[in-house]
Amino acid sequence: MLRVYCDASPFGLRFWLPSSCKGFQSPATHLFSQHDKSIFYLEALCVCAAILHVINLVPAGGRLAVFMDNLNSVQMFNSFAALPAFNWMLIAVADAVIERDIDFRVLHVPGTHNIIADLLSRFRNSDALQLEPRLTIHSFQPPQPVRAAWSMERLLVECSINLGLALDTST
Repeated sequence: MLRVYCDASPFGLRFWLPSSCKGFQSPATHLFSQHDKSIFYLEALCVCAAILHVINLVPAGGRLAVFMDNLNSVQMFNSFAALPAFNWMLIAVADAVIERDIDFRVLHVPGTHNIIADLLSRFRNSDALQLEPRLTIHSFQPPQPVRAAWSMERLLVECSINLGLALDTST
């Protein structure tokens, strides 16, 4: 069974795999400010990102345990019931675990037992490395919701705008 520990803060999304001493970070400031998302959204996004990132490390038919200190995220992924803005995460995870035949659970862990992920989520990498000297830290790009396709009319408008911005005004 592969174990993953997740945490999120307004500064970033983080997860780490104790078995391989690998940590993954992504800044969340652009996610938090641009979309005015709640911390719950970031915590759920972190779980989704972790599952999608490590799913290929779990053998087909294997098991994955994701630990999170946010009870809302735990309940959301275990019940597969969420607000509409979160449904794309559940669909992405469901597609991935069904395709790979993975049994997964999202489990609650007290924040006091989720120290490495918490430190990584706050970009306190030196503190995380003091607790786990073998830790290697990597960046990742969190998944994004699927956007509706543009109509031909919208595509032409956007191309015209961008072309206009790219033209030198002296020509």
